Amino acid sequence: MRIRFTRLDQLLGCVLALGFFEIQGPLLAQPAPLEPLPATNLAPRSAAVAPILGQELIATGQVIRIYRYQLDEAYTALKATAASQGQTLPEGRRSQIERQLVEDLVNTELLMARATEADRAKGRETADKRLAEIKARWTSEEAFRRQLIALGMPYEQFVSRLVERATFAEVVGREVRDKIEISDEAAQKHYTDNRSRFSLPERVRLRQILFMTQDPQTRKRFTPEEKKEKRALADAILVRARAGEDFAQLAQDHSEDPGTRQKGGEVPPVARGQMAPEIEGAAFLLDPGAVSDVIETEFGYHILKLIEKLPAREISFSEALKDIKSTLQEQELRQQLPVYLKKLQAEAGIRFLGLEP
Repeated sequence: MRIRFTRLDQLLGCVLALGFFEIQGPLLAQPAPLEPLPATNLAPRSAAVAPILGQELIATGQVIRIYRYQLDEAYTALKATAASQGQTLPEGRRSQIERQLVEDLVNTELLMARATEADRAKGRETADKRLAEIKARWTSEEAFRRQLIALGMPYEQFVSRLVERATFAEVVGREVRDKIEISDEAAQKHYTDNRSRFSLPERVRLRQILFMTQDPQTRKRFTPEEKKEKRALADAILVRARAGEDFAQLAQDHSEDPGTRQKGGEVPPVARGQMAPEIEGAAFLLDPGAVSDVIETEFGYHILKLIEKLPAREISFSEALKDIKSTLQEQELRQQLPVYLKKLQAEAGIRFLGLEP
């Protein structure tokens, strides 16, 4: 099984070793030339970590030093992440993966050196929001921290990595992405050439209450006795929902789906083929405002309330313009980012030692 791995965390589109936390919710089935960088601004963050005597230097520059132990830590983290997803790193590609990881370590040093105070403040703000979103996917902070331990990543390191990635995303945004301009004409051409993509199928907006019948971390199934208790609870809440109690409040108080609980059980609009079959079969038969029976899926017992049905329709150019420009800008960023990073490496005199290209 292949591990999807690209340089610099999918070109800043995600956070290395965070893929495990992008869990599908139980309802769904299943991104002008730069001035030379002064050497005085290149003080490496890793300088605070004194290398152990005899460790192998694997990348060096004006003042940047990357040691073997740093690479080993990064590789171990990636390996643990792969294992958490039931995958393994192909040993035959280890040298290639290590080279990419070393480049990531170097690029991180270079980007963080260019970060302004504003970049760091914005990065911290973004990371705090992202951390809150990730925690909300778990039944408790304790469960979240346990999973980090299982991945071999201390909580403090996880948070530090979030802040780091968010900060150098701000640097790349300021120095590369924000300088990419997409004209209305280019956007219109994209819209015309891809007209079939700008349509929406019939969708439904739902709220749900979920009572899980498997452990959210281990996926271990509950015993028949435990399932019986959950079903009794679901039946009791169904009676209250149909009696007119506020469904959103019931979801906040009782739902065990961390992805929707704090939103009153509301799920983003979904189309056919995007939900578990049992859910889909019931959702499209409901009338607006109606509450479903208790529905059993592999995740547990669900109660649905239909907010509204959204008919199929085309998306107008004016509606799509902002997203089209963002998409085209990200595509151009993917072209410019490797060139930008190589420029930073050249300015810093980076050399990779003893690693295959």
